[in-house]
Amino acid sequence: MRPAPSGTVIDTSGAVIPGAEVTITNKATLRATMVTTNPTGFYSASALEAGIYDVSIKKEGFKAFVSEGVKLDPGESLGQNATLELGSTTTTVTVAASAAKIETVSGESSGTITGSHVQQLMINGRNYLGLALLIPGVNSASISGRAGVGGGSLNAGGLTGESPISVNGLGRDQSALYTIDGSYNMAVANSINMPIVPPLDTISEFRLLKDNYSAKYGGTGSAQVMVESKSGSQSFHGAVYEFLRNDKVDAAPFFTPIDPVTNKKVKLPLRQNNYGFAFSGPFYIPGKFNVDKKKAFVFYNEEWRARLSPLTARGAMIPQDMRNGDFTNSPTRPATGLVFDAVAQNTLSLLYPGVNCLPDSTHVNPACFDQNAVKIMNDYWPLPNIPSAGFLNYINPGVDKVNSLDDTIRFD
Repeated sequence: MRPAPSGTVIDTSGAVIPGAEVTITNKATLRATMVTTNPTGFYSASALEAGIYDVSIKKEGFKAFVSEGVKLDPGESLGQNATLELGSTTTTVTVAASAAKIETVSGESSGTITGSHVQQLMINGRNYLGLALLIPGVNSASISGRAGVGGGSLNAGGLTGESPISVNGLGRDQSALYTIDGSYNMAVANSINMPIVPPLDTISEFRLLKDNYSAKYGGTGSAQVMVESKSGSQSFHGAVYEFLRNDKVDAAPFFTPIDPVTNKKVKLPLRQNNYGFAFSGPFYIPGKFNVDKKKAFVFYNEEWRARLSPLTARGAMIPQDMRNGDFTNSPTRPATGLVFDAVAQNTLSLLYPGVNCLPDSTHVNPACFDQNAVKIMNDYWPLPNIPSAGFLNYINPGVDKVNSLDDTIRFD
């Protein structure tokens, strides 16, 4: 949702002033939005971009009123009232907007992460949701075996783009709604994954509505997470960046196996490179189009993510004694012992006539094994490497490789 400033214009006696001209100007682009007050002195401007604005109000017979540096956050309904004094319109009364805003239009509870937070605070994996934890009442959720913001911090969108935050104790993944510039940003199939995880260098700011927000926000019963992307301005700006991590300063994961030669944990590679560039400014053709640089603006960002991280998988492998037909120590053997049903007995008697395939309740005669299956098992299924671990008796350390490229283009 876009910001929607509104307010009432009155004179010094408290009477409302209809027909006053209200101009709301974006300081970065100098784009102006003009509205007039209605018969009750009320005005409202909708669908503005988040940013810093100057609000000027004029009416014949009154001094002009200007409020400078009014900050509009994503989805905010900001109240900006004004009192006009009698006098000439050539005389201006200027006030500076307060840095600490008080919500007077609605009872919603929210928190805003500004552009300076986004740019300056370090986050593992550079996922903007890590910054949401700065807002009171917001926690990292660990749902369905996932590891919350920390575990999902390295994702780059799509099926890996988790939304693992809990707001005010409501912990399910599906409880919050995510948007970018007002557009729905949730996987329709499960309402958990985010198709797009915007790079930090593309975010102007984001706002999280926690409760008591307007009925215009639908879809979920918990938080509304609204991201505002960066836009171009009248001047050109550019940036080149790289953020990295590697295993040189990291300890080995807990389940990493021991090297039998050095008797030390095998240190698996960790490489995390996040690099890219951004460019923004006015879109114009000298002497032909947008000469005053107030009409068209462009922002472009390209970001690469290259990641190699340790990945340890656990599984169940068949031990040697079971491969030899001895199921005495099998963790899945029934307490009553091994029993063949009538179908198995009939099939085995046809395949192996005269052979006792089940000599007792804990052993199967290896002569009744399918030799093709035995060869596949021996060739492709390794023996357990941690027999004492029970059913999940095998650890397979490896490397998880995730590379991605993200292009962001915004044209206003």
